[in-house]
Amino acid sequence: MKNRKLIWQIFPPNLLITLAAMLAVSWYGSNALQKFYLEQLGSALQTHAYLIKDRVSELAAADRIKELREFCRQSGREISTRITVIDGSGRVPSGKTAKKPSLSALSVQPVSHMAVLAVPPPP
Repeated sequence: MKNRKLIWQIFPPNLLITLAAMLAVSWYGSNALQKFYLEQLGSALQTHAYLIKDRVSELAAADRIKELREFCRQSGREISTRITVIDGSGRVPSGKTAKKPSLSALSVQPVSHMAVLAVPPPP
């Protein structure tokens, strides 16, 4: 059996250990960064929703659906976020139905890349 040089006895195991450590640190770092990003995004969406909540409540209470829609579009453009108002039954009020839903007591819920203002069902 031929004797191998010392470098070839030490180098491969050290290379494998180094690569495994780099892989583990990269995986942990990417997961931590993704979690941090999603937390910051959720916090920002919630802040945006709370900032427009009063105006949306005011427009919704007066059943001014067209103004509400335009306000959501304009505010969404300014903050680069899609804003959706949902009534308690899970539908987006369109103002096209004869029976208009009551849109009072809004609750704010960030969902992915969209701020959603949800309202309880009409009585």
